[in-house]
Amino acid sequence: MVCGVLTVLMVSYSALTLLADVNAQLIPDQLLWLLILTKTIAAFELFLPLALFITILMGLGKLYADHEIVSLQASGMSLAAIIKVLMPLILLVTLLSTLVATLARPWAYGLKYEARHQAGQTIDFDQLQAGSFYLNEDADTVYFTKRVSPDGDLKGEIFIYQRFSDKVEVIAAQQAQHMTNAGSDDLMYRFEQGSASVLPHDGNDTYIEFKHMTLVSELEEKRRNKYKRKAASTAFLSTAKKPADIAEFQWRITAPVKTLLLAVIAILMARTSSRQGRYGKLVGGVCIFFAFHGLGIITKTWIEQGLLSTMPGLWWVVMILSALSYLLLRRVY
Repeated sequence: MVCGVLTVLMVSYSALTLLADVNAQLIPDQLLWLLILTKTIAAFELFLPLALFITILMGLGKLYADHEIVSLQASGMSLAAIIKVLMPLILLVTLLSTLVATLARPWAYGLKYEARHQAGQTIDFDQLQAGSFYLNEDADTVYFTKRVSPDGDLKGEIFIYQRFSDKVEVIAAQQAQHMTNAGSDDLMYRFEQGSASVLPHDGNDTYIEFKHMTLVSELEEKRRNKYKRKAASTAFLSTAKKPADIAEFQWRITAPVKTLLLAVIAILMARTSSRQGRYGKLVGGVCIFFAFHGLGIITKTWIEQGLLSTMPGLWWVVMILSALSYLLLRRVY
C-alpha cells in the first residue's frame, strides 16, 4: 500500500512537471506517457526500500503501542525471532531492489533517453511557436523565434544556441526555414540575413555575417555518439575504469545491501511506548532514511568528480549503515 501511494505521487508529480514545461506542449501524448512511465520505473529504486522501511516502522510501531510485542516477548519470542518472521518479506524486497537497480533502472533510462530522442526530434523548426524559448536537452540546443508564418514553415528573427563537446555555436537570422535533403534525408536549415558565431574552447572564435546560409544538422550525430551512463548495462560498468562509471556501478550493487540494512534499522528503531503511538518513530525514521539516501547521492557525485577515491567509494555508506545497525542492536540488548 505504501509503495502504491508513492507510485501515485510520483506519476502525478511527473505528469504535472512535464505538462507545465513549455517544451512538453510540442511532444506527442504517447511520448509524454512513456517519459512518465520510465521516470516511475526508475524511481522504484527508491520506492521499494522506502516503502519497506515505513511499513516495518508502522507495523511494529503499532504492535509496540498496543503492547503486543510485550505479550510476544513474555511468551518467549525474542527479537531474533521477530526478525526471522520478517526476513522473508525483507529478502523479497531486497531481491526486487536488486533487479530494479541492476536491470529495470538501466532499461528504464534507456527507454527514457530514446523517448527524449524522439521527443527532441519534434522540438524543431516545424513545431516552434513564436515568443517562447525551447530547450532540447538531448541535443544541447536552445531555440527562440519571434515570428512564425501562418503555415509554420518560415520563422522570423530566429535564434539558435548549440553546445558541442569542444565548441558553442550561436546563430541569429532574420528568417529561417527547415528542409530535408531528398538525396540523403539529412535535416537542413536555410537562414537569411543574419550572423553566426563559433566559439571553440581554445579561444579561436569565428564570427561571420551572411545573406544566405545553409547548414546540415549535426543533432542526429550528436545523439548517436552521446554516451548514457545510467542506461549502460551493469555488466559493462563492472569492467569500467572511469570514476563516474565506477560510481554508477557501485550505486547499483550497493542498493540491495542498503535495503537490507535499512530494514534491520527499522526493526531496531520501531520500539515505541503506548504514549508515542504507532507513528512515534516514523518522522525520525524517515529523516534518517533520507539522510543516508542523500549521503549516498553526495558520495556518488564526489566520486564522479574525482573528489573521493573509488575504493571504498560508496561502500562507505554501507559501512556507516552497518555501524548504526550494530549500535542500535547493542542498545536494544
